[in-house]
Amino acid sequence: MSEETSKSPKDLLIHNESLKLRATSYNIGAVSCFTVGILTPLAGMFTGLIPLDDSHLFRDIIVLLQMIFYAMAASRLRSIATQFLEGLEA
Repeated sequence: MSEETSKSPKDLLIHNESLKLRATSYNIGAVSCFTVGILTPLAGMFTGLIPLDDSHLFRDIIVLLQMIFYAMAASRLRSIATQFLEGLEA
């Protein structure tokens, strides 16, 4: 016996709003990762707070690796948010 359970409009609305709320929270996390991990070090480099010279090569490599990590984290969080939105029902 295969019964299709149809959701009421109220249940559908609750489901969709819950998914949108989760997607929004993941998207905010992605924007935060991008801001903290990429824009902040770039701003420090452009304003001179993080000097770029040969005497700090190890630190510069660590900052670059950190920026790459944050970019990957932001990208993954954004893709999770997109997956949530694909679950919306009409």
